[in-house]
Amino acid sequence: MTPETLRLLNPAFLATVIGHAAAGYVEHKDQALPFAMAFIIPPLVLHKDTRVVLPKMITSKLPDWAHKNSAELAFLPDHTRELQAAVRSAIMIGTHFDIIKFDDTARIRVGSQFNPRSAQKELKHSDEVKDIMKKSQFMGRWLSVSGNQPTVLSILGIGF
Repeated sequence: MTPETLRLLNPAFLATVIGHAAAGYVEHKDQALPFAMAFIIPPLVLHKDTRVVLPKMITSKLPDWAHKNSAELAFLPDHTRELQAAVRSAIMIGTHFDIIKFDDTARIRVGSQFNPRSAQKELKHSDEVKDIMKKSQFMGRWLSVSGNQPTVLSILGIGF
């Protein structure tokens, strides 16, 4: 694995990715990020071929986008499975360092020690890392208006 790949799979880095998604989700919905959604954000934003085809606006319809980008999404179930252990570790690290926290309904919220804007400034990052954080927050916003958790997972071909 390249040093960049190892950095992208670092649990603290992935916790920050999930924190950005949780922040984006709460921006548009009066509830926190559903737990299972935390497992689909990293494979969508870390994989460059998928990240570059993400829509620019949250008004884009998930089913239409998934159909149009079926070639890029073909490996999403495999990528999601491959990253499960890393995402679990990220959730544990994220909760330990208060990057993310669980609410009373077992949904993920931003922890009190995490501010997406300041996190982006503090990270010494490449353009790719900057894009990953931006897309993570976008994914949170987009998923908040794309349907309930079972619907989103089904559209993306993910089964748990």
